[in-house]
Amino acid sequence: MNKKTKKIIKYGGLTTAVVAVVVATVIALNITLTTLDAAFGLSLDFSQAGLTEIDQISKDFLKTLNKDIEIIINGSEEEFKKATGDTVTVTDKESGSEANQTVVSGKRYTYEVVDSYRKNSDKISTYYIDVRYNPGFFKDRNITFKSDDFIIIYCPENGRYFSIPNDIFSDYTLISLERRIAAGIYNTTKDNLRRVAIVTGHNEQNAAYPYISELLTNNAYLVETLDITSVEQIDGDIDILVVISPQLTYNTNDILKLRKYMSGGENLGRNLVVFTDTETPGNPFLEDFLSTEWGLQVGPDVVYDPANSSTVLNTTEPFLKVAYPSNSVAQAAADNLYEQNAYQFLSLGKTRNIIRSFEKKNAVQTAALLSTFDGNSFGRPISKNIVASDDFKNVTKQAGDTTGPLNVAAMSYIQKSDDTDNVYGLYSSNVVLFGSTSILDTRYMANMTGTTQSSAEYILSLFEFLVNEDNVIKITATSLTSSSISFQSDVSAYVTIGIIVCLVPVICAVFAIIKWRQRKYL
Repeated sequence: MNKKTKKIIKYGGLTTAVVAVVVATVIALNITLTTLDAAFGLSLDFSQAGLTEIDQISKDFLKTLNKDIEIIINGSEEEFKKATGDTVTVTDKESGSEANQTVVSGKRYTYEVVDSYRKNSDKISTYYIDVRYNPGFFKDRNITFKSDDFIIIYCPENGRYFSIPNDIFSDYTLISLERRIAAGIYNTTKDNLRRVAIVTGHNEQNAAYPYISELLTNNAYLVETLDITSVEQIDGDIDILVVISPQLTYNTNDILKLRKYMSGGENLGRNLVVFTDTETPGNPFLEDFLSTEWGLQVGPDVVYDPANSSTVLNTTEPFLKVAYPSNSVAQAAADNLYEQNAYQFLSLGKTRNIIRSFEKKNAVQTAALLSTFDGNSFGRPISKNIVASDDFKNVTKQAGDTTGPLNVAAMSYIQKSDDTDNVYGLYSSNVVLFGSTSILDTRYMANMTGTTQSSAEYILSLFEFLVNEDNVIKITATSLTSSSISFQSDVSAYVTIGIIVCLVPVICAVFAIIKWRQRKYL
């Protein structure tokens, strides 16, 4: 075999091997991504790398614990400790066929997480009690055990308890258990719990947004419903009233109740938060109350911002990215989200503008909380908005559209102090008006698309700002689940897709040219 033949075999064999490896890698990558997408929506779960150890968020929270806590698990400790795997039935999304799959045991995971909590705080005791054989254990603590209770978090000092139901593993999102336990500890040990009332009586769309109650409950708020039509006056001990897209008109008597509640709050911290969207019907008396007395007006336009929208990978729920204005109120309400540039994402085509009727009138002042980015955004009258949801990517500004930037949330407040060193102490009675309800949507708050990781945190930051608190931990879906691949606009989506699609062929092409030149001069 001559020298030239040896070189041909050498380079030809190397080329063949590399091509084979590249092809195999691409195939494996395709299969892997397809599997991940089907199972997790391209979400990477970072917490499961250490199933036996709670994360730093939980550890930091435990350092603030100043009351004893009992974590009571319904069942036998040996059964939980020895469990290895569970068999669940998984349904294929495309074919509809079902197959059994072995997953990490929920009981074993529970044992590990609870034990990790115990090891990280001398304030925590754990008990495995089967209610069937020892109901007296719960009776002695005045705990009403329900049939679907799985774990009870109990504080002996105040007698409060928090239930975690047995459907916690229904979708085998195991990471949620750690945060739910933290929520239970927080809820049962926090002093001076704040009251939030979800208003009913005018066909408010509360049923469409159930996660707001769970979010607030997990973060130590006492959540209740209030039929404003059935009470003579609103309880002044309620800290925040929440109104979600009422479909029926408020009457003058309803407005009198709201006015009396708010006017009594100059020194008590009364708060009203109203959520609307493009599908919220006109409500003359309520809108006049908000505009005339509090300087916040529900705008007539649906808001668009093509440069800060994503429609490519979210055709079923395209979103609009909005920013925090550079005023002190917006920054304080957003808390760390402002410094992190963790923007909010709202439902595109369903968000309306909010107008500040005045900047200041008597003791009342207004400030924008959320707004579009620049003058490229625009508002189009809802009555003329005939854009189909699958055609948002082609929306452009037309004659008669309102030029941005546009506010999509604003706040009105009575300033009671000039002490700017204590921004939380500046304001007493507050009214907040949103032009979108999507920030309350379960998909947004639970970050199901991977693009709304800051929705729940913003609501919590805003509510803390309203009631003048600064909590150590926020129990949100960002912590409950995972970090996901996200695209903040169509441009970023196209760029990412382009890199993924083009990178492998480019690498192969460069390698082929190098090998061709080497072989050319053999």
